Amino acid sequence: GLGAMPDVNGSVLMLQTAAKMHMLSEVPEVGIFSDSNRQAKLAKATLESLRADDPLLKGRSNEEIQYILKSWRSCIVGVLEVDETKALNRAAKLAEVGVESFRVYGHTQGGDVVKTTRALRKEYPNAEIFASQITNVETAMACEAVGANAIIIGVGSGGRCTTADLSQLVPSNAL
Repeated sequence: GLGAMPDVNGSVLMLQTAAKMHMLSEVPEVGIFSDSNRQAKLAKATLESLRADDPLLKGRSNEEIQYILKSWRSCIVGVLEVDETKALNRAAKLAEVGVESFRVYGHTQGGDVVKTTRALRKEYPNAEIFASQITNVETAMACEAVGANAIIIGVGSGGRCTTADLSQLVPSNAL
């Protein structure tokens, strides 16, 4: 995915384009989108823009069109705070407009990514849930145990993630 930065993913066109390339398209929860109503409005507009009359779908069977649309829409991910109460409140607004995938973004203060992932799984048993900003094996395994579909490894808060530099897995001059 492209990350959850509002300066990158703050428009329908950007989110739509990434989704059509089958990339995770994360609707940010910071900056102007810290207002969950504004975030939900962006998510809704993006989901509505992914339509069957898209030129990329011309000439395909109805079955293919529905499959592709479902795939595109599943790439629209609502980013949530790590605080359980805030995350559940934000997820409710996003789910109301059709978002079915969530990212618990551990860069925010005040919460526990495992606890929040567990609560989301209970509330949204069919959702795709990404637990992110995970920095150790124990937390990754705990998130998996409580229902995360995927783990996003990372350290950082917006801007360029520092995981590669800190882990020394990738030389900094390779970035």
